[in-house]
Amino acid sequence: MTELFNRYAYVLKTTCRRIVKDVDESNDVFQEGFIAIFKHLETFEYKSSLYSWMNRIMVNTALSNIRKKNIILTSLDIHEMDMIQDDPANEQDEGVFDYLENLDGKEILELLYLLPDKYRIILGLFAIDGLKHSEISERLGISVDLSKKIVSRARIKLLEIVKAEQNEQRKIGYIAAK
Repeated sequence: MTELFNRYAYVLKTTCRRIVKDVDESNDVFQEGFIAIFKHLETFEYKSSLYSWMNRIMVNTALSNIRKKNIILTSLDIHEMDMIQDDPANEQDEGVFDYLENLDGKEILELLYLLPDKYRIILGLFAIDGLKHSEISERLGISVDLSKKIVSRARIKLLEIVKAEQNEQRKIGYIAAK
């Protein structure tokens, strides 16, 4: 048990922290998740990797915490959701994607923390955990369309943040070159 904990604790704690922004609350969720893992370890059936199985339990534990607090639903502005358009890919965004590819996991996590909760959580579930919109919908009690709209808006916001970051770095480089 100790070896299992030591091997996977860091990465599973990161999963919790990505979903639950508050550090203390995230630690509580992490502890609950590991208790659930230890409690159900004998039910692991080797249909997936041990890490995938444990990560799913950790994600479900974190989402349960999110659902209890209604974080997604209470942070939704209905008018904002109606105004969200799908984000068409644009050629200027390719430089942003190149920038993102050069970041490490910690830097990407820091960028995600700059997003509002609803965007960070749902984008993470979709892009990092690989959940389908139907799964996100079911787990969070929102519609599939709303999940899609939030992911679309989160991507736009993330692009805006990265572009602002790139502009800031260009300014610093320009000033340093003077």
